[in-house]
Amino acid sequence: MNGNGTSTSTSTSTSTSTSQTLTLWRHPDPGTAAMPGVRMGTRTPGHPASLFADDLYRQGVRRVALGHVVDTVGDPSRAAAVIRDLALVRDLTARGIVVEWRVRLDAAGSGWRLLSHLFPPAEVLGAEDAADIGLKWSDSFYLCKCIHRRGPGFVQIRDRRTGELHRLTLDEPEYLEALARLLDGVAETALPATVLEDFSGENLVWRAGGYAVWLPYHVQRWPWPSMLV
Repeated sequence: MNGNGTSTSTSTSTSTSTSQTLTLWRHPDPGTAAMPGVRMGTRTPGHPASLFADDLYRQGVRRVALGHVVDTVGDPSRAAAVIRDLALVRDLTARGIVVEWRVRLDAAGSGWRLLSHLFPPAEVLGAEDAADIGLKWSDSFYLCKCIHRRGPGFVQIRDRRTGELHRLTLDEPEYLEALARLLDGVAETALPATVLEDFSGENLVWRAGGYAVWLPYHVQRWPWPSMLV
């Protein structure tokens, strides 16, 4: 893993449901939800998340609501489901699909900046300053805040979650293989420990209950000239 440093410089329910039902709309604006033909029914998430998100986009879905809280600090036995939820939110965000979701963090709210490149949740739960975190998340969000792009034999990560551009290039086979396995979430024991720790040290994975998932999303379209991302 090669880091070339920073660039220029280097529903308000608090319950956690096990329901995985998604509600779909063809328009991103909630104000249009009641208009004829806008609501597109419900779906159960499919896997892998990237192909499922591609399918929704092709069908014209532009807004998705998760029917449950993504509880990052809840029952460890549901960690794998939380990891899949984060992969889905990541890949919907990558396609510019508006995501209505709620997330529960720990009391300190730690970790929200790792997720701050995902579409801002409608509600942050659990943290003492949850409302403030929600505002900061919403105010600081923009597409392509933390992405990866693929080239011949390498993957480059461009991460602006800290406010500055941080670039990393992966070209070692064990790192590329681990990235591929992390995309939909994987048990940590299935990865080389040193690679996982390197990714974790660069804030590129979310870890919970013995599982981990890749955080940067694969850029689908450049919203502005690629060199600005």
